[in-house]
Amino acid sequence: MNIGRIDKKILMLAIVGICICVGFVVFYTMGGGAQLQNLEALYITASDATLKAEYEIENQWSEVKIRFEYKVKSADTWDYTDWRDISDNVDNGVLYENISNLTQSTHYEFKTVLQHDSEEISSSVCSFETYPIPLNYEASGIVEYTVDGDTIQVKLTWVNHSTEGVETGGHQSVRFSGGMDAPEMSMDGGEEAKQFVRENFCPVWTEVFLDLDNLSTTPYHDTHGRLLGVIYVRKDGKWVNVNAEVLRWGMEAYPNHNWLKYKHFSSEFDAYEWPPYDNDYPYVL
Repeated sequence: MNIGRIDKKILMLAIVGICICVGFVVFYTMGGGAQLQNLEALYITASDATLKAEYEIENQWSEVKIRFEYKVKSADTWDYTDWRDISDNVDNGVLYENISNLTQSTHYEFKTVLQHDSEEISSSVCSFETYPIPLNYEASGIVEYTVDGDTIQVKLTWVNHSTEGVETGGHQSVRFSGGMDAPEMSMDGGEEAKQFVRENFCPVWTEVFLDLDNLSTTPYHDTHGRLLGVIYVRKDGKWVNVNAEVLRWGMEAYPNHNWLKYKHFSSEFDAYEWPPYDNDYPYVL
């Protein structure tokens, strides 16, 4: 028996075992990686703000937390939200946070801070200005296609948990509320209205935010099962009420059509607060 050869094999196995152990120690100690992506303000109003941060966690073996920080642009100190724990079984995701008690028509800055072990990762600082009147929404999603001048098809990606009967992941038709009625596709102006919506505000993959109609006959829905509400999009750095833009365009382009055919329907939205009736309305281009 070659004892020297056996000793060498034992030594090599011992070295390999030590390397594996050291690797596991380093892997657990480092706790993987973490990064922040695509920080943005979903909406900013005189009463509150909803911020959105996308994050990615790799090999999470330790505690990971996230919070938002914000301040008036001219201020020296930051206010901040409470830390939010990121679930152990979530590698990446989207975090929404409401910030309240803001001042209207004021420039703010905000950032997201992710805490991973003893390390804190800060996003870049983003600026926004609060609007003088509230903008609210109960759901958001991605446009799949435009049906016509007053209806779009949306895949819902987020729904406020208090909005009963509406769920994420669904493919849902969304009908413009506020008493609006665009020309049917077979009517004069039907194809033009659809094109106006699709090309200017709701091309495929656009993210839309839905202020659902709480006062509709069936909460949030019409008699055909479509969601009812106001559609908001971000365009040229501004929040835009698509319903209001379609109404303003339509009454000028096709004045003989009854654009407020359903104004007598029960709704929380009053189209007479939008252009062309109120030219000071802020959510139009």
